[in-house]
Amino acid sequence: MVSDTTGGYTVRLPESKAYAIEINASGYLYYLDILDYTSATGDERIHQDFFLSRVEVGTRVVLDHIYFETGKAILRPESSEALDQVLRFLENNPAIKLEISGHTDNTGSLRINQKLSRERAGAVVNYLVGKGIPQEMLVSKGYADTQPVAANTTAEGRKQNRRVEFKVLSK
Repeated sequence: MVSDTTGGYTVRLPESKAYAIEINASGYLYYLDILDYTSATGDERIHQDFFLSRVEVGTRVVLDHIYFETGKAILRPESSEALDQVLRFLENNPAIKLEISGHTDNTGSLRINQKLSRERAGAVVNYLVGKGIPQEMLVSKGYADTQPVAANTTAEGRKQNRRVEFKVLSK
């Protein structure tokens, strides 16, 4: 669905259920959410505002739902939906340049984690280039465990640290 020039749109929902929403707009980060309308009767008008964040140089986004085979840089098939969201973002912002970065937890040696994080970032770049994104829009880097977002002392913390991010380098 495409909005009008002010960003407004109207839609009639066919049934009361949860709906996934994805919003893409040039110059803004993409927006993803699940809207739960299971209790809607179908007779009421529902007004929903969505606030998009402008793309700024330096903005970082953790790419949720990117999965690799354990200890490898092979993307698992369930990663394609999240990767395709990044693809649409890049298609809507053709002047942007992104750094795709791979991160690991602190399990294992720094040398192995450096290689793994670099190869995983490269796998994401290769996926996007394979879908038609120009190579010049993307840079890949591996940071191993040097930029943790959580403590590596718990399983949950290590899971958060094993991630792929993008950072806006220029727009």
